[in-house]
This record gives sequence, C-alpha cells and structure tokens, in this order.
Amino acid sequence: MRFFNKSNLIWQSFVISLLIILLLSTGCQKKVTEVTECDPSWTPHDFFISSTKILRNGYVSKDNKFFVSTLHSVYKLEPGDGNPTFCFESGHDTFTFQYKPPLSDSLAAHSWDHDRAVIIRRLEGLGFTGGHYTGRYINLTDIDSTFTDKARIAVWGMMDPIGAFNDQNQFLTLVHQPAGTGVGELYFCRIDYRLTEQPDLYPSTGIEITSTQAFRPPLNLSVMRTINDCIAYQNRFFVGIGSGGSYLVEQTGEFRRLDFPHSAAQFFSHQDTLYALNDALRLYRSLDVGDTWQKLARFSNTLRFYYIQGRLCANTLFQLWEIDLVNLVINEIDNDGLSGNKILSVHEFDNRVYVLTLTGLFYRDMDDFFTYKPDDTEEKGMVNPGLYLQGLSD
Repeated sequence: MRFFNKSNLIWQSFVISLLIILLLSTGCQKKVTEVTECDPSWTPHDFFISSTKILRNGYVSKDNKFFVSTLHSVYKLEPGDGNPTFCFESGHDTFTFQYKPPLSDSLAAHSWDHDRAVIIRRLEGLGFTGGHYTGRYINLTDIDSTFTDKARIAVWGMMDPIGAFNDQNQFLTLVHQPAGTGVGELYFCRIDYRLTEQPDLYPSTGIEITSTQAFRPPLNLSVMRTINDCIAYQNRFFVGIGSGGSYLVEQTGEFRRLDFPHSAAQFFSHQDTLYALNDALRLYRSLDVGDTWQKLARFSNTLRFYYIQGRLCANTLFQLWEIDLVNLVINEIDNDGLSGNKILSVHEFDNRVYVLTLTGLFYRDMDDFFTYKPDDTEEKGMVNPGLYLQGLSD
C-alpha cells in the first residue's frame, strides 16, 4: 500500500510538472505574440533618423529614383538599395518644399541671399558624384530688369519659395515687389532652361538659361504669405493666391483666372485628374486639364492630399487617412511608430510607403499600409477630419 501511494505521488508530481511546463510555454508564446503586435508598424530609416539631418522634402522621379533633401543636402535611394547615395550639399542654402514637385527629374530649386535669387541644381550628370556644387544662380534682375532691390522671391510662410517644374524644361516662380507706398505687386516668372554636357561652356552647372519672362496678374498684394500654392499639371502652371483667386499660366506666359470661387488653398493631381481645395473648404475636380471644374465635397484645409496605390489619402499632423469620396467616409490608417512626428510628405517607392517627418524618414511595406486603427475612441487620433467631410448640396 505504501508502494502504491509512493507511485501515485510520483505520477502526480510528473503530471503537475508537465502542466507547469505547458502553462509556461503557452505564457511565453502569448507574451511573444503581444510584443510582436505592439512593435511599431512604421520602421525608422537608420540613416535619416538623426538630429543633424532635418528633412525638407522628397520626390520619386519618373525613372523610379527616390530623392530626399535635408536642410542643406540631397540624397538618392534606388530600388533594392536601402543605403542612400549622397548627391550634393548646398552650403548654407535651404531647399524649398513648396515647389510642386519640389524636385524635377533633373533639378532641385531653392532660394538664396534673402530671396534675392533662385538657384537650380542638377541632381545627376556631368560625372558629378557628390560634394559642394554651386548650381545655377538666377538673380531677379536677370529675370526682369525692372525689378528693384526691394523685389524678393515670393515665399510661403517665412522662407519657402512658391513655384513648380513642368516637363518642358520650364519652371515657374513667384516674385513680390513692394511698392514705395501702399501695397506691392506680384509677378509670375517663367524660366526656360536646358541641360548641357558641355563643361567648357557651363563648367559648374550644366544648366543653360534660354529665356525668362515676368508677367503680372491684375491684382496687388501687401504681404507675400498670401500665396497659397502652385503646381505644374500637363505642363501648365496653376497658382492659388489668398484673397486673390486662382490662376492658370500657360507655357507661353498667357494666363487667366480659374472659374471656381475663392482661392485654391492646395492643388494635387493623380494620373489624369487635377484637384483643388479652395479657401471655402470645397474640393474640386477638373473635368479636363484645368479649364472646367466640378465640386466634390467639403474638407478641412488642414489635410494634405496624395494617392497611394490609386487610393486617395491624406495626412494632418502625424495622422494618416484614406478617403472614400463616393461614400464620404474617412478611415484612419494605423500610425503606430509615427505618433508625435509631424508629417511633411508621403511617397510610394519600391513596394514601400515612405513618410518624411520633422524627426526623420519612416517606411512600411506596401501590403501593410492600408491597416486601419480599431473603431475605438481611445485608439483614434486627436484630429478627425471626418468631422469636416460633407457632401455638397449647392
């Protein structure tokens, strides 16, 4: 009998030990799963997460290269290579993020010397492999001899020139010339250029300015920051001027006011469609190439719009959204890992989505981008642009 009890005790101890092992194993597996679920879904790019690299803008070129500009330098990422290539640095000059696109397939643009000149620089070519690169300086008096010493490159906010590149070796920049008394005047300045591989003629730039033209719309402005936006679409330029309407500028320099009310606060395009959000918070879609427009919905003007995988998206502060214009629905995209990082721009490149923020560059696999936050107020972001999304009855 004692032998039976001892055997039973041994057997019970064995079973209890086995159960403990199973429970511990299950607990560990559960813990690992929880950690995996809590890992940030947005991965920081090691090279661009640095207090010394203040990001400004990004641009994916038509030949599928991703250019990223910091405060004073430009880098390039190519498909399949996560390590950026240094293109050039600009000394103490600052690259703008208000040109649309901010970089062309060939050039970057920025201002210099208290906005008395605009500079364009080649991104590649001339056997250039990186380092200090002077670029092509274009003084305002070279654009139009009537500009005075008071004339300045018109800016958005405090320092970012407004303008755009098209695909015909042209770019448009805006110049503000204060008057001696009263309000000043705004000029549209079109610059035509060509790239050359003749180092004897253009040894430091590889850029030849072929013509310039300045023309003035029929309005006066007292402050430069009333200029909202500018974009190149189908080689035409579109300009939104606060309290001054919106304008279409042709390649030839001819211009006219657009036929929708109020000024465009923001332009954006996708494939063969141009959109404009005006100061009255109405979103318009062009039915052609910018000549006729259709109202779609009302939006908050805090949103910045773009397309990912053919789907309309937007961001505000550090939040990301997908927008369904048909059903008037906004879904908040998971931003785990981005919280607190103000978003500058969002780009689709090499099967990933890249997000430029004030604190660095983050990325996520394309297949995981359209992951939404749960329908829980504690998980949702602080700003909900869905509160502003409405249909149009007028």
